[in-house]
Amino acid sequence: MTGLPDARPPLRFAVMCSGDAINTWAADAIDRVIARADARLELFIVDPAVPQRSTLGARLKKSVLLQANLWHLHNKRFPLSAMVPHQPVVRATRWPSVPARTCHVTLHGKWTQRFAEPDLAYLRSLDLDFILKFGYGIIRGEILTVARHGVWSFHHDDEQQFRGGPPALWEIITGAPVQAAILQRLTERLDGGVVLDKIWVKTEPRSYRANLSRILTASADMPARAATALRAGRTERLDAPPVKTDAPIYVAPNDVQMVSFGARILRNFVEYKRQNQVMERWNIGVVRAPIHRFLDPDFVPEVEWAPYQKARRFIADPFAVGAADGVRIFCEEFSYETGYGVISELPWSPTAGWGEIRTVIDDGVHMSYPYPIMSAGRLRIVPECNVRRGVPSYREDAGRMVPDVDVLPGARLLDPTIFQHNGRWWMFGTSPDDEAAAKLRLYFGSSEVGPWTSHPANPVKTDVRNARPAGTPFVHEGRLYRPAQDCSVTYGGRLVINEVTELTPEHFDEIPVRTIGPLTDSPYPHGFHTLAACGDFTVVDGKREVLDASLLTYRLKGKLARRFGLSKR
Repeated sequence: MTGLPDARPPLRFAVMCSGDAINTWAADAIDRVIARADARLELFIVDPAVPQRSTLGARLKKSVLLQANLWHLHNKRFPLSAMVPHQPVVRATRWPSVPARTCHVTLHGKWTQRFAEPDLAYLRSLDLDFILKFGYGIIRGEILTVARHGVWSFHHDDEQQFRGGPPALWEIITGAPVQAAILQRLTERLDGGVVLDKIWVKTEPRSYRANLSRILTASADMPARAATALRAGRTERLDAPPVKTDAPIYVAPNDVQMVSFGARILRNFVEYKRQNQVMERWNIGVVRAPIHRFLDPDFVPEVEWAPYQKARRFIADPFAVGAADGVRIFCEEFSYETGYGVISELPWSPTAGWGEIRTVIDDGVHMSYPYPIMSAGRLRIVPECNVRRGVPSYREDAGRMVPDVDVLPGARLLDPTIFQHNGRWWMFGTSPDDEAAAKLRLYFGSSEVGPWTSHPANPVKTDVRNARPAGTPFVHEGRLYRPAQDCSVTYGGRLVINEVTELTPEHFDEIPVRTIGPLTDSPYPHGFHTLAACGDFTVVDGKREVLDASLLTYRLKGKLARRFGLSKR
């Protein structure tokens, strides 16, 4: 179910491809456009050309010059065809009722391809809204305007840093922590399209295939998001000026660069193993200032940290509600020994300080992010519990938290964040099944427990730098703000406050306005990922990383438990 009016006519689009099959990630992108934007696939525009193998002389010249020998050997050893996103999908099997038309092109200059008039005339007759490009080369001419809103094409890199290719490779070689992809409406100028959507996901630094697979899979939502906006009448991005970039143009790495690539992969693997011995120790604290003070770049919070000291345990994800003599803080209390977290309450008073911690929810499975909602004078907590299908809620009854309704049956949602704004209830979260730190999902409903309608643009954004929820949304001076995690370098590395510029059942947009790094002058200088409001006070958390060899034991126990079905995570 979506928030789109049924009266709007369906979008009509065509797909450019090569041959009889299309890659899995591209097929998924097509299906999502059809399903989410109520669009109709009218035609496959098929490129009949077969890629030509380089001549023997050209290959010998490259070998002598040490150009791409190791790159070709790498691709033979780790073929892209083995990746799931590159698995072929037969067009006639997946979309049996969609016709195909083979369209030959003529070459102008060394690279430019132009379509013949008979093919252009046929495409005009289809009255297309857009063409999605998964085939052909550098196309120019009338093909770019034969559909009402042009030809949409992917570039799987950040166009401001990497032009050319191969996609997703140079981020590893240069050590970039994140990688990007854009969906653009093509123009006559190479690398000068109109950007319709842009995403950022974390770089997978230990494998080129895994890194490419990640960005391809993450980008499959982009055409559906752009088409949903188009169907809702939003054409601002389609009408925006073309992008400008002076980024260097990359090509396949030479042999010297491939040696550097191999050294980088090895170094990344060693760092990954070292990080496996790092134990995170989170703690929570109170700041005696309202949450909107964190919008001020000159504000330096003074945190009163909880005196929590338990071996191989930590507390994190604090949320607070008012109490007669202070605040009641609910948080995750995690044990490395059991491998899961429970929801605990830790009172704090501005005069008496910290009280005693007590467990309030323990169902024998991992829980965290205990988001509180006050409704009709009664406290409800909606924690994260992604090991189960559904989003559980608990209500307070005679001082105890008892199970209540399933807020989102059948779903798995991380950091469910529920709030009321402009007469509707809204819920943010991410999915553990799909880029948990990057893809933001949005739902709307008439009450705090639903039923919920999935936003038609879901995921409404993909950005590992500021998507995953990190606390309570708040309004200041008439503007809505949403705290989010920046997991681009490490999980919970720092926090970003986004200003939500549009929040409707059809459209969502936000811009980052404030980045808050780890509190480096505190005992917890390595992470900061929760910002929650409670009147004149704000609760936060911080992370300290320490090396601890005992993690090997706990991780081994966890693997054995999962192997034999005993895991509680």
